[in-house]
Amino acid sequence: MPFNLQDFKKVPIAEATAVPSHSGQCHVTINKWWAVTEDDCILYFGISRQCNEHQKVIEHMLTHEGYPGVKAVFIPVVFDKE
Repeated sequence: MPFNLQDFKKVPIAEATAVPSHSGQCHVTINKWWAVTEDDCILYFGISRQCNEHQKVIEHMLTHEGYPGVKAVFIPVVFDKE
């Protein structure tokens, strides 16, 4: 069964890379290639980050149905604030 982009949680890159302004814990992901939509959002499938340290892994993932207009983008730091 192919994925549909509607099945994914989208977070704008600007929001995901902004340093949290509140105290508390967050998960930091560094130096990864992310699946990024045409409107510059990173993707999560449930709680699973759609990223990898290897560009080719993300590019291969994007060859499957359900990822129209999605590209691999290197992002140095992402803050998971939830």
